Amino acid sequence: QERTRTSTGFYSHQHLKLTRLPIPPPGQADCRMKIQQSGPQSIATCWTVSRPRLPCITMADSSRQPPQGDFLRINEIFHSIQGESTRAGEPCIFVRLAGCHLRCTYCDTEYAFREGARRPLNELFEEIMAIECPLVEMTGGEPLLQSKVHLLERQLLAAGRTVLFETSGACDIDACDERSIVIMDLKGPSSGETDRIDWKNIERLRPHHEVKMVIGNREDYDWASRMIHEHQLADRVASILMSPVFEQAPGLEIMGATGLAPRDLAEWILADHLPVRMQLQMHKFIWDPQQRGV
Repeated sequence: QERTRTSTGFYSHQHLKLTRLPIPPPGQADCRMKIQQSGPQSIATCWTVSRPRLPCITMADSSRQPPQGDFLRINEIFHSIQGESTRAGEPCIFVRLAGCHLRCTYCDTEYAFREGARRPLNELFEEIMAIECPLVEMTGGEPLLQSKVHLLERQLLAAGRTVLFETSGACDIDACDERSIVIMDLKGPSSGETDRIDWKNIERLRPHHEVKMVIGNREDYDWASRMIHEHQLADRVASILMSPVFEQAPGLEIMGATGLAPRDLAEWILADHLPVRMQLQMHKFIWDPQQRGV
């Protein structure tokens, strides 16, 4: 299927044509989309406007209780088994933030693009602390699109929780507290989003961070292998994670992807003596791959 991306992040498939409308009047802060049926075709039009820049988070914010006016747009919070990273197998609280500016072909959380509600940070903090679990992961969507996530992050760190950030690699990771563990994707060619990588993040990586590469085919693997060597990733981070794509059906805004046999990836890694940790998405073997909240 062919697809195009507008500045809003919407995609068109073979049957969908997208055009951009003029910028709406000042104060119109949302991206709006109208779909018209026209015979066998659906014509979608959308517009976007620039949003006001959120205030920077400073270290002075780290010790204060989030005020009543601070909110995050949350898709879901749940307690489950960590299925990926070097923490795989550990109980973990997942805080899934809503919204993402990428549309990876193999994305398995498309529902988080649009679904979510604004919730006060103090309420979120209390809900998380009520669960007896020391590990908390900020995920999405893309958690770093909402700068106030760092207010919650620092409150959890101050309370003794270990905080993970699962991020696409398309956002500046420097805003994360140095005590948090960043698990940063590098998006290979089959994702359709390689051009969105913020390469400056390579220099921002810290020794306790982790890099994740999702492999959909041999092209992805060869690309990932080159990135590991060119950027000396094995010397920069605690672990390089490599996982095969799990088959994903096409969605409303993603193209979908065929899966890669884990055995193929394992044999490539062994043949090349690649310094990586192969991982499978454990939660998809415990529960139904499409089940939410796990």
